Order: sequence, then structure tokens, then C-alpha cells
Amino acid sequence: MVTISGAFLASQDALVKLLVAENSVFQIAWLRHTLHAVIVTSILLILHGPKIFKTKAPKLHMARAAALITLTLLLYSAFQVMSLAEATVLMFLGPVLVTVLSVLVLKERIGPRRVVSVVLGFVGVTAVIGPIFDAMSFAVFLPLAAALCMATFILLSRRLSGPEEAKTAFISLPILASLALLPIQPFVWSAMSLNEFLITVCLASLGSAGQVLLQTGLSYASASILAPFLYGQAIFASVLSVLFFGDVLGVGFYIGGLLIVGSGIAIWWFERDHVQ
Repeated sequence: MVTISGAFLASQDALVKLLVAENSVFQIAWLRHTLHAVIVTSILLILHGPKIFKTKAPKLHMARAAALITLTLLLYSAFQVMSLAEATVLMFLGPVLVTVLSVLVLKERIGPRRVVSVVLGFVGVTAVIGPIFDAMSFAVFLPLAAALCMATFILLSRRLSGPEEAKTAFISLPILASLALLPIQPFVWSAMSLNEFLITVCLASLGSAGQVLLQTGLSYASASILAPFLYGQAIFASVLSVLFFGDVLGVGFYIGGLLIVGSGIAIWWFERDHVQ
């Protein structure tokens, strides 16, 4: 389920990259979250009723939604100026940054193995952005900023992972994101063709299915065990980037990508040992 979710989410991002070439990232982000909200809300209301809206931590839900909105806008902006593969792989520095934020914000202590993993992750970033920095300048920092938002999103998701908040967290996310982006639409909206709208419906469906599969998979096994499969999204994005968009990925991308993915998997594994 987690592997298939990675394929769905990478395909969603490929369709997003097509749309943001001609449309505002704010418009596409709003449509994506709104359609996702409609799909997910309809399903969960049928299954669980109105109790899914109950929460004891509304501020945490809003903060989590803000992190997702910022992540979405940064990543979609990155898709406008760089390849799908490069943007996705750099964003997956997020789990590495979770470890950094755990030390800086939560004052947690980490062992030498996780320190080495963090260092390797940042070395991987250097390898990926090195060949493209001159051509794209500071645009390469868009997915890195998205990675920071991803790390914040992960930390907040952990806080809301208990049985009382899990379903509410799942349904509130797209609703809050849609409502937050709604006031901007009159200023950025442009007419879409029927094909573009159908692509938007398709990407929202892929995204919703991917999220459901991911959540379901994580309910059967811990993130530390599923970490290698979570990074399948980066692999699928790389394949789509080459086959669908004709992107040419250099040696630096493959070396850096392996370091970033490897360091993230290692951190998940070390955290598993720590918990045990």
C-alpha cells in the first residue's frame, strides 16, 4: 500500500507540474486541496459520521494545515523552474530535518549515528544542487524550504497521531487548506480548459487515494519499518521526470539522491532502535 501510494503521489505531482506551467500555483493548490476535501470528507462522513470533526487541539490542526499550505506552494513553485525529480528528492530532506528540529526545538539528544546521517543528508543536498545552482540560482532553495515545512508537518502530525485526533487530523487538513487559500482566488484565478480541469480532478483523486493508502499502510506497520517504501515516491518521481518530461539527470543527482534517501532511512531505523 505504501509503495503504491508513492506511485500515486508522484503521478499527482507530475500532473501538477503540467498545470503550473500555465496556471497560478495558488489556483492549482486551492483546487487540489478543495477536491481532496470533498472526496475525503464524503468518504469519512459515510464511515464515521460527524464525530470526525471533534477535536481538543484546534490550534495544532491549524498549524499543521499552515505547514502543508506553505509546503504545497513552495513545491509547486519549484516545479515551475526545476525538474520533478530534483524538486521531489530535495524535499525528502524533510525527515532528516526532523532530527535537526528535534534537537534545536525539543532539546532531544541524538547519538553519533544520527549525527552522521544528518551530515550525509546535507552532503547529498550539495551534490544535487551543485550542478544546477548556477542555472537556477536561489530557486533551488524552494524545495529545501519545502523540506523544512515537511519536517514541521511531520512533527505536528506526530502530536496528532493519537486515536482521538487521527481521523480529525486526516479530514481537517484539506478543509483548512482550502479555506485558507480561498480568499486569494479572485486575484489569481484564470479560466481553465476542460482538459485542464479533468487533469485537476485526476490529480486530486490520485492524491486522495495516495494519502488513504499511506495512512492505511502506516496503521499496519511503523514508519521505521516502512521508511524504505516511503521513499519510493522519490524513485517514481525520478522515473516520471525522465520518461514523461524528458529531463536529463546528472551523476550528482543520483549520488546526492542516494545520500538523502539513505540518510533518511537510516534515521528512521535508528529511531526504531531508540524506541525499542
